Amino acid sequence: MARRLALGFAFRDLAANLISDVGLAIHQRWPFKIGDVVETNDVFGVVEKVYLRTSIIRTLEGKMAVIPNKQIYQNKVLNHSASGTRRVDLACGVSYGNDLEKVRRVVMDTPDGIDGRDRSREAEVFFTGFGSSSIDLVGRFWVDYEKHPDFLDAQSRAIIAIKKAFDANDIVVPFPIRNLDFGIRGGQPLADSFPERAFNGHGQEAS
Repeated sequence: MARRLALGFAFRDLAANLISDVGLAIHQRWPFKIGDVVETNDVFGVVEKVYLRTSIIRTLEGKMAVIPNKQIYQNKVLNHSASGTRRVDLACGVSYGNDLEKVRRVVMDTPDGIDGRDRSREAEVFFTGFGSSSIDLVGRFWVDYEKHPDFLDAQSRAIIAIKKAFDANDIVVPFPIRNLDFGIRGGQPLADSFPERAFNGHGQEAS
């Protein structure tokens, strides 16, 4: 009985491999081709080789991942190169004292000078929430996408451009604010936490 079960599992695995190999062979360019930037089976990188039974993906760190085509065929594949474009999302926060309509205009206009920008799609700006020290927002625009460094370069240039635009328009990006609480119940000054000692007005122990 055990031997039959072992043979059954072996044939099932063989059949799964055969189906996936035939499926990939029939579709050829699907779900990816050599040179595409893909994400599958917890691996993100560039497709280097596609064989009958395995595919080789080079990660962005330069590591080579060999993935059985059965796993690719049976699991989700994200092909970042398929459409030729990719969206850049930039999240940041501005001071509560800023004019939000002005902030929106500045962020929307900034990607116009980015190389490789897809001008068929407008830039978008959405305010996403009230942060502890800032109004949070995300700016979005699309760029041509062939290689991952193209995306990273566009993202980097956009950050530099937005920082310069904020400086030129007196738009403040605040530093995070942290309140230190020294009491168990909260809202207790440092001096009150040590009632047996006397503190001067500068928070230093009096002599």
